[in-house]
Amino acid sequence: MNTKEVSRIVLIGAMLAAAGTPAAEGTAETALDAFKNGDPGLEFRLRFELVDQDNFEADGRALTLRSRLNFRTAKWRGLQAFVEFDDVSTLGVDQFNGGFGTTPGREQFPVISDPSDTRLNQAYLDFTPYDGFTLRGGRQRLQFDNDRFVGNVGWRQNEQTYDAGGVIFEPNADWRVLYDYVFNVNRIFGNDVPAGDHEHNTHLLNISRRLAPDHRLTGYFLRLDNNDAAALSNRTAGLRYTGKLAFAGGRSLALAGEYAHQNDAARNPADFSTDYWRGDLAFTFDPLLTLSAGYEVLAGDATPGGAFRTPLATLHAFNGWADQFLNTPDSGIEDLFFGLGGKWEKLSWQVVWHRFDPETGGGDFANELDAQLNISLYKGISLLVKTAIFDASRADQAGSFVDVTKFWTMLSASF
Repeated sequence: MNTKEVSRIVLIGAMLAAAGTPAAEGTAETALDAFKNGDPGLEFRLRFELVDQDNFEADGRALTLRSRLNFRTAKWRGLQAFVEFDDVSTLGVDQFNGGFGTTPGREQFPVISDPSDTRLNQAYLDFTPYDGFTLRGGRQRLQFDNDRFVGNVGWRQNEQTYDAGGVIFEPNADWRVLYDYVFNVNRIFGNDVPAGDHEHNTHLLNISRRLAPDHRLTGYFLRLDNNDAAALSNRTAGLRYTGKLAFAGGRSLALAGEYAHQNDAARNPADFSTDYWRGDLAFTFDPLLTLSAGYEVLAGDATPGGAFRTPLATLHAFNGWADQFLNTPDSGIEDLFFGLGGKWEKLSWQVVWHRFDPETGGGDFANELDAQLNISLYKGISLLVKTAIFDASRADQAGSFVDVTKFWTMLSASF
């Protein structure tokens, strides 16, 4: 869907919804007041990324700047609009392959998936006829739970957004229901290449119930029908629990457990049935120190292309920051990880170690060490330093993995 089509949908929706909607208390009196009382936003994200990958003679280097301008209107007759534009530009240092043909002639460099692009990132309209019930339509950010199945790929400079229509239903503090029908996914590679724009006929349902304070149970059903990449179509149903136990002295234990089952859907050429498990715990002694551990399994399948996949996920947040498992191997993945983290005044830090192994067939994959330090420099301004070291020396499948080291420095500012 192009910019003109998005704008047309938003405008028609506003006119139809406003026609029969009374003004709500505490909102703008007129449509003009809704714009006058709106909230503009401006963000910049400057990032240097270095990739040292053993099967390339040259390192990948990218200095990119993402500039973001957005505007949210005040509410008027139950309506509220949001629009956001992004521009991603390279600043002199551009020795990298953007991936999927986004940077022709750069095959000698490792992939850094931040191609230059200017886009309408979001443009949607909310209609809230009464508290706790919102209809949303247009181009939007979608993030379900921890982004494992549906996310915005927020780490990359180009964000993944969805052309969709849906419902947000929160009748009280205990229940939340999210439903979205997605007809297009605007991926991180931009609209100039086929991989950057996938047409969908996808249904996403997420229902959560608060069991007690700090304890929540979530069920979800996701039917992905990708018209442009049929091998990514699947049907997934799962259950997720998150909880937190508080102890004396400010100590706490956070718990999470999840199971999902997946099989092929729509026109996927593979016939498969597979599973997903994840368990996490994190013990916080004080803000300075949190110890964490977890185990995640994306099961493999004897059918090529039949391993468990999460094609709409924010994949960078899972299975290591080196991004070596963006596509699940047919043998699946077992990811055992341990972490240390904490906060102190304006500093926050995190270190995570992963051991990766195939879920089926035996053998070894690799280890990875990830670390980051974030510094709040001033209100709305922060500096991030981050690295990922992927060690493939354990891999016993010749040519399956190579050593990769990645390093980032990022300065972010929002106003």
